[in-house]
Amino acid sequence: MAKTAKAKAPAKKHAWQIEAEKRGQEIAENVAMLRDGSDEYLVGIAREALHHYHAAMMACDKPGRLPYELVIEACVETLYRIEEYGGQEERGDGSGRSWPPRCRSRFNCWNSASSWLGKQLAAPDGEIPMHGQPGRFMLTIHGCRTDVRYPGLFGGVGLDGRVIDLDRPFFSETGFRSFTGAGLSRERWFVDEAMTVDEMLTIVMEQNLLIDHHGKTATKARLHNPPFGLSHWQGNVRHPADDSRLREEHRNDPAYQPGGFIHALPGLAPIGIPSRVEKTGQLAFAF
Repeated sequence: MAKTAKAKAPAKKHAWQIEAEKRGQEIAENVAMLRDGSDEYLVGIAREALHHYHAAMMACDKPGRLPYELVIEACVETLYRIEEYGGQEERGDGSGRSWPPRCRSRFNCWNSASSWLGKQLAAPDGEIPMHGQPGRFMLTIHGCRTDVRYPGLFGGVGLDGRVIDLDRPFFSETGFRSFTGAGLSRERWFVDEAMTVDEMLTIVMEQNLLIDHHGKTATKARLHNPPFGLSHWQGNVRHPADDSRLREEHRNDPAYQPGGFIHALPGLAPIGIPSRVEKTGQLAFAF
């Protein structure tokens, strides 16, 4: 009689897998309590949790911030209305299957629900937000005034910096620099010293700009001269960067209009129309 092969024992779970399962279970328990709440109710719960999360960050209390982070994630999942979590199953014969979550929602994905909630809780433009709270504000990064978009704990576009002064050097030749993917790593942004968001991000962004693509750290950040934008080739002819798109964006941006937080900055040059580089190498503007 032929011997049957013994089924393989389930693979031993790693610590991160156990932690992820525990985290998912706690979120599911919170979702069960929040499931019947209205959008306004969920925004209120998330706002209160955000204040406690910020307080824990300022107290350098790493364990203390986790419950509030989980409450915020539960609010997002309740908005997304997940009916069944996705998962993955491994069989004894080495095969397996995976499946996505099922939901009934006006949002097309978890990330869009998270982005919506983040917009409801965002700080007013120009103000430094709390930890975890989305915001848009100005920071000086390596001497460059920078329009910073901080996503906090929420989904959507990640942390980035954009040029404000189109007539001064900037750390990106395109006028835009992304510092993370969508969302932020909770562990990465935790510090052992109490810092406000602007203090923390100044350090993070400046250090990031000193590291090249080989992983080596420079002593000074490389700055690029205007105009900013994408250069392109047409045949054998290279066309230099054109900042017309940036100027149009600034012109239509409420932050650059009277009453906006960038418009109030001292020494801000008029937006004008696209700049060009003369044959002499000088930068020319037309207004």
